[in-house]
Amino acid sequence: MAEPSIRRLRCFGHFLFLEFSVSLIFVLAVNIPFARAEDLIEKKTINDQATDGEPPQRWVVVPVVARTPEMGWLGGALLIHFFPADRPDQRSSSIDLISFGTTHKQFLIALAPKFYISSDRYRIQPSVSWLNWKSNYYGIGSGTPDDAELYESKSARGAVSVTRFLDDCCFFRAGAVIERSRIDYEPGGRIDVDELIGKDGGLRTGAGFGFGRDTRDNENATRRGALVEYRVEYFHESLGGDFRYVVQAVDARFFQPFRTQDTLAVAFRWQYQRGEVPLRELSSPDGSEILRCIENGRYLDKDLYALQAEYRFPLWKKLSGTAFLETAQVSSEFPRLEKSGFIISAGMGLRYALNEKERINLRGDFAWVDQGFGFVINIREAF
Repeated sequence: MAEPSIRRLRCFGHFLFLEFSVSLIFVLAVNIPFARAEDLIEKKTINDQATDGEPPQRWVVVPVVARTPEMGWLGGALLIHFFPADRPDQRSSSIDLISFGTTHKQFLIALAPKFYISSDRYRIQPSVSWLNWKSNYYGIGSGTPDDAELYESKSARGAVSVTRFLDDCCFFRAGAVIERSRIDYEPGGRIDVDELIGKDGGLRTGAGFGFGRDTRDNENATRRGALVEYRVEYFHESLGGDFRYVVQAVDARFFQPFRTQDTLAVAFRWQYQRGEVPLRELSSPDGSEILRCIENGRYLDKDLYALQAEYRFPLWKKLSGTAFLETAQVSSEFPRLEKSGFIISAGMGLRYALNEKERINLRGDFAWVDQGFGFVINIREAF
């Protein structure tokens, strides 16, 4: 009888730790001096481009060229259409369409509209996507060997989220997701031996909510402000799916300007999962936004902890540079961490402004990570 009581006390302690952490981060975000709402002079709207008599830009076509250890070289295109806004101070709705293929014979196509209604008090974001993906499986945990087993996944996904803006900074969001997937792998290998949940794919259905505070001056390449968000997602058979698990996450980012256009950026990411988490949904540094230049899926487990720091500075005209230091670890037990389990990524990057007014950059990052060098090219900042 003692074991269930200890388990309940442990779970209650984890819950108290989570609530304290979220509350503390929100207090920092509310009181941080460079995160004041009155400092926000750049709204996320295409109408900001209608200056000096210039007509607002309605179409953006961006060639997508990127490289990651998981995908190899990637090529495709991103198409964005902005709808005209009713008022100059109103955010513009948009539709994003992206499609690309990789040298590893992977393919993705995704459609993601973004609609603002009721005088910008609500944002509705539906999305649909289809992908054919090849990944390496190294095992579970932070101490897995370097040899991997290849598997291929195909999936179709649909999702929708509705965000309610309470004022210029605070927000609440709710959403739902449904995804059907199929996974092919070599029978009798490590995936079979480890008896992984969702190793053959299945139907994943869930719903969740989140809340936070966002005082960033621009979400593409922030120079000042802060973002703090907590979210929880619940997946269950009662919603029609094959898996039962819960996801909690905290995303905290802080940006401090220096001199004219230099910026110090710091971020903390935390993801906590419990239940029947399928293979493709296990936590992992993705190599592009978290622990840059590492292979996505190199380290897998239920939980993820990541801390990032980056210094951004202008160079010449449309060119700018960065220096960054990141560390991350996956874990199966909260809040236990191992000193030897932290992986470090340290490097420098170069940025080229594709759209200076919207601060959309082409970025290339070069880093030493996991006892080797890596290079990543992508669109927009890592955080």
